[in-house]
Amino acid sequence: MKAWVLISLFATLASAQSASSSSSAASPEATSYIPDDISSGCKDFLSSLDSDSSLTSCTDSLLKSTANFGSDGSHTKAEVTGAIDAVCNGPVSSACPDSLIRGKLADFYSACSAELTSNPNKQVRGLYDVLYILMPMKSAICSKDDSGNYCVFSGTGANSTADLPAATDSGLDLSTLGSSNLAFLFRTANMDSTSLCTTCTRNIMSGYFSYESDTLYSPGISNSEMLGGQTPLVSAIEKQCGANFLSGAVQAAGGIQSGFGSSGAAQDKVSGVVVALVGALTVAISAL
Repeated sequence: MKAWVLISLFATLASAQSASSSSSAASPEATSYIPDDISSGCKDFLSSLDSDSSLTSCTDSLLKSTANFGSDGSHTKAEVTGAIDAVCNGPVSSACPDSLIRGKLADFYSACSAELTSNPNKQVRGLYDVLYILMPMKSAICSKDDSGNYCVFSGTGANSTADLPAATDSGLDLSTLGSSNLAFLFRTANMDSTSLCTTCTRNIMSGYFSYESDTLYSPGISNSEMLGGQTPLVSAIEKQCGANFLSGAVQAAGGIQSGFGSSGAAQDKVSGVVVALVGALTVAISAL
């Protein structure tokens, strides 16, 4: 598992928002993420995020919680656990309430509906992806197994971080992150039952189902670079683990049926990747 990368990426997301909102004028880094060929309303909205104090407070809290995590992975399990504790139980919870992010997503869709749906703009969709995934990914990172251990230490997924971008890169490659199924803590459809049929898998997916049930992903999950792997992953889980394996999670999300997503030392080092990647996510939001 790549735990330190998750925290690092989460932190990278936050630093850009923190830097860009320190001035009333949009920074070059921020404006570079706003395409020219979009509607004036969408452009104005994306520019306004640059000085949004509530969003800045959220990303700043994430940044502080993950500030000690870089891309070298030289962190102990205790250090990674401490960072996750800070994200899950510290001031992040009060600074980043679900209602804040849900509200921003609703405003995002209202201002950029064409760019997200009928006349899709890849860059705008990418920004929407980053903002949308923040809360359910936080839930995934905070999920635990039956013994009370964080799921980021479960060992699922590849051990190499070569396929992931540096956590300090301000321009995150969402397709690379998406292909690794980062959002689901690197669980992929080609894994066997030993890897997929676990309490952690159920808890991670439950968090996404619940969030998606309450907060529609406007362009449709299948169109998301970060979440597009959900549909084949759910199908694989149902095949490997049985149709009822996720039933409790689906019911908790409002009774949505099978195929939900289609609508709309070494081990300690690797586990730190998850923590770092969450930091990079924060950076992506920050770069708006």
